[in-house]
Amino acid sequence: MALFKSTAQKLSFYNKLHKGSLFVLGAFTLFSGFLFFSSLFGFFYNFREWQSMQKLKETMAAEILMEDQDKAEREFEELLVIPKEYAHLVEEYNVKMDERMVLKQKEMMEKQQQEGLVMESV
Repeated sequence: MALFKSTAQKLSFYNKLHKGSLFVLGAFTLFSGFLFFSSLFGFFYNFREWQSMQKLKETMAAEILMEDQDKAEREFEELLVIPKEYAHLVEEYNVKMDERMVLKQKEMMEKQQQEGLVMESV
């Protein structure tokens, strides 16, 4: 009987140990599943954040480029401004150019009239 009793005690101990190991194994499985799905969620969340950061970088780069273009245009317009000491020279040049344009137009009209007269006589 003592042998049976000690064997039964050993079996009871191993049975409890087996239940405990199943509990530990289940807890480990649940925990590893939680880690897997949380890392999967974290990956997709970070990927979405990364995409939004890329879009933000692109829009910021476009804004900076537009600001640089505006700045360059403003600087170019500032270069086009004629200083006051040269304004009278520019006016004289514009008047002379206008006079030349008027003369050229008169000459062109005279040539057209002469060609028209020549064509009518032929």
